[in-house]
Amino acid sequence: MDLLPRAAQRKVVEEVRHAHMLALIMNGTVPLNDPAQIDGILDIMKGPEQMPLLRKIEGACRRRADNDSLATLARWRLSRQQP
Repeated sequence: MDLLPRAAQRKVVEEVRHAHMLALIMNGTVPLNDPAQIDGILDIMKGPEQMPLLRKIEGACRRRADNDSLATLARWRLSRQQP
């Protein structure tokens, strides 16, 4: 017998997947090569939490000199500035 309702189980699984994907991106195992990846990372976050997370990801990319991921982040930021 499951202790959590199905909706709660889905939410937990979604949060665990998000945390795992974030960890893979932060350590460089999964490169950011498509701005849609950034949307997927930020979609689960609430508004004020998004930018600090993005800065954290960007800092990790800078520390390991991941220019491809940094370029993807720059493209994502530019796409948000255009009307």
